[in-house]
Amino acid sequence: MRNSTAILYLMIFVFQGVAVLQKRVASSKVRKAFAAKFESAGKAKWAKKDKQLWEVKFNLEDKLYSAVFNRAGQWLETRYELLETELPASVRNTLKSKFPEFDQEKIEISTKQNIIVYKIDLINDEEAHDVIISPNGKIIKDIDDESQEKIG
Repeated sequence: MRNSTAILYLMIFVFQGVAVLQKRVASSKVRKAFAAKFESAGKAKWAKKDKQLWEVKFNLEDKLYSAVFNRAGQWLETRYELLETELPASVRNTLKSKFPEFDQEKIEISTKQNIIVYKIDLINDEEAHDVIISPNGKIIKDIDDESQEKIG
């Protein structure tokens, strides 16, 4: 009886360990898709975003990237931070004309379905905005952090 109880506990322990590992490690299909898309990427750190999505952070060309893949290995999005000087002139001009009193807190370039947008967190003494701008300088979305309302 003691042996069967010990074996039962051992099996429970092993299955729990396998379940935890499955949550931390992306499937080979996802890892292969990542390797194919980002051949020269540095060491990858994987995190499960939810039941369907995996996020991987990695270094590429001296920048920290974040990419999202679904369980089937389909690439969904890539993001990385930029300096203001790396923004296209059209985006810099929009920021200067529409948000002259704001400082850029964080600037990211995001690519989804081969569509590029710039995500910029703006802040001043009174308010903050999360702005998404197209490469041609058009404001796609502007969210005022205080009201959480779209104003653009």
